[in-house]
Amino acid sequence: MSNSLTERERLLAFSFANADLLLELDGAFSITFASGAVRHLTGHADSDLLGLPIFGLIDPRDRVLVLRLLGQLTPNARLPQMATALAPAGGADVPVYLSGYRLDGDGARYFVTIVRRELSAEESGARKRSDPETGLLGKVDFVAAAASAQSRAPDSKLTMIELGGLDKLEARAGAPGISEMLREAGAVLRAASINGNVAGRLGPNKLGIVHGRGSDIEQATKDIGDLAKASDPTGAGLDLDQWTLPLAASGMSQEQVAQVLRYAVRRFAEKRLDDFRARSMNDLMRSLITETVHHVTSVRDTIESGRVNVAYQPIVSLADRSVHHWEALCRPGEENSATGVLEFAERIGLAGEFDLLVCAKVIERLQEVAAAGLQPRIAINLSATSLENEMFQSAFEELLGPHAALRPQILIEVTESTRITDLARAEKILQALRQKGHKVCLDDFGAGAAAFPYIQGLTIDFVKVDGAYVRRMLTDKRDAAIVRSIVHLCADLKVGTVAEMIETEAQAAKLKELGIGFGQGYFFGRPDKGEGFEAARPPKLNARRKGFVETWQ
Repeated sequence: MSNSLTERERLLAFSFANADLLLELDGAFSITFASGAVRHLTGHADSDLLGLPIFGLIDPRDRVLVLRLLGQLTPNARLPQMATALAPAGGADVPVYLSGYRLDGDGARYFVTIVRRELSAEESGARKRSDPETGLLGKVDFVAAAASAQSRAPDSKLTMIELGGLDKLEARAGAPGISEMLREAGAVLRAASINGNVAGRLGPNKLGIVHGRGSDIEQATKDIGDLAKASDPTGAGLDLDQWTLPLAASGMSQEQVAQVLRYAVRRFAEKRLDDFRARSMNDLMRSLITETVHHVTSVRDTIESGRVNVAYQPIVSLADRSVHHWEALCRPGEENSATGVLEFAERIGLAGEFDLLVCAKVIERLQEVAAAGLQPRIAINLSATSLENEMFQSAFEELLGPHAALRPQILIEVTESTRITDLARAEKILQALRQKGHKVCLDDFGAGAAAFPYIQGLTIDFVKVDGAYVRRMLTDKRDAAIVRSIVHLCADLKVGTVAEMIETEAQAAKLKELGIGFGQGYFFGRPDKGEGFEAARPPKLNARRKGFVETWQ
């Protein structure tokens, strides 16, 4: 027996001791040997895999990444364990850890070990929410993954990359070419990131990565630039800019690290990279503290002075395009976006005060139009933080106490920027509101924490389908299937469905076809001061719509 064969046998025994599945690949990454829980993990018999490329077994979102990682291996080099999933024949994806080794000898040979793993709820949600073009994490999930990576590897670094001129490149190369380039770019970043999964898409042309000392981030950025040039008919490519920050955080707690990373990602998403040059986490911390003090003063002044504008956006029946109700949208001022101010108010414990102020404005508006014989129905947003706060509950009841007749006109839309911590308690609070005449809607259904456990644990009247599905459903069959599944579930539970962010007739028609009852978006009307109250035709009550009975009496 030759030494190389002995080495192979030893490697097989050593690798298989820790694995559920062991594969041997040739230089073209085709399977030449398979052993272990083959049928259980892949849906195939051992012999059926021989000659097949390994990428046929891998989740399509990770195939480019695995190809790149294996292709980068030098003789006698090891591929560190990475999280991915197998796509078995006729079954659901199987989460696994994959690692590998390239053996030096006659021709390239690779050994790949696969270990089944259990996904945490956070990992599962992050994977489902990953950016469909790049396969990268979204902003919220990236911050969580970055904070976790920093706690495990304090000497890691955060790099942010700006893809200057991406819109112009898309005009030159076309959408299909750009999608392929972005998919490759996502694989480049993931391959360079810690564990292959701490990389995110932080904006349309902005990427982020957390990497260790051994990663060549300059080469990764160059590779992305080369991909852009290859996709560009003119060869010009992109104007790339990057900024790297050591994540060592002297004297900072993990909570503070997460806050600083969240701040850094938000700043990067909102501004050009050349406006954002901190040298350390502590520099960012000082900047965050300064901004926080400024915002606290601004938010308190806004609340105390009542300087909050409320605009009303129509929600229409997709069956006949009549206005069903309006959503009251807070507009704190021109200096900051409403979303940013409200998120900040929630972080520092002032969300309840904002919510009460908006509610007071809506009551005032309903009284004004009642004098003209109008009874518009209006949805007000209340954060989960507010609803779970006993002081807020008391103040809310005191505010609405003298206006009991208006309660049936006010729908409570529960926003989910903060996770509901106690579903049983939240259910009691919401049922008390429903008993007093309010209908309840769960916002952003299908995104983040606001998912199926909520509709299982809370008795509600409507769900608002997350706008991300609406934007992608015409081009992504998965998103269309998710919307269809939500409709079927809600129909069975007699829960109404509202889709947001509708901007085209094609989207509206598709949503109606899928069974969504109501729609909201610029296609139907932009927020205004309520000028449409009088012109809107009253909605038909108790009408049967696509499998559920409208319950807002």
